Amino acid sequence: MRIFVGLVLVGLALSCESPLQKEERARLELYDRLTQDARLALSEGQAKRAVSLLQKAVGQFPADANLHISLAEAYQAAGNDAAAILSLKQAEELLGEIDPSLMRSLAELYKRTKQMKNAILQFSRLRDRGLLTENELLELADMLSKNGQS
Repeated sequence: MRIFVGLVLVGLALSCESPLQKEERARLELYDRLTQDARLALSEGQAKRAVSLLQKAVGQFPADANLHISLAEAYQAAGNDAAAILSLKQAEELLGEIDPSLMRSLAELYKRTKQMKNAILQFSRLRDRGLLTENELLELADMLSKNGQS
């Protein structure tokens, strides 16, 4: 009997939602569905499907930096490093603050795509904040020497 009363109360609460509350709940459900489906697609090796799902999510929630980061991961898995860089740069802009893991991801992507000046810039920013490991410092020194910088 208590379960029935509880269900009735939940039903009444849901039916009392304003149109704005219903719309917001639907948006949150869409967000959850798209991100969960994208994570599943990535885990199953379906990078292109994950990209498609996350593009839809970003279209619906363009100010969500985490979605841009997830989209960058999907682009990387799909082999599109240039698009991944753009997504990470968008996330960085949205965050409005320096995120070391984001900077490190950008640096690695720049290095992989042979954009050495940008890679050096990102690694240097990390170095200036004391966030590079010893190996990364050596790697930065090597990149600087190979690119005629000091």
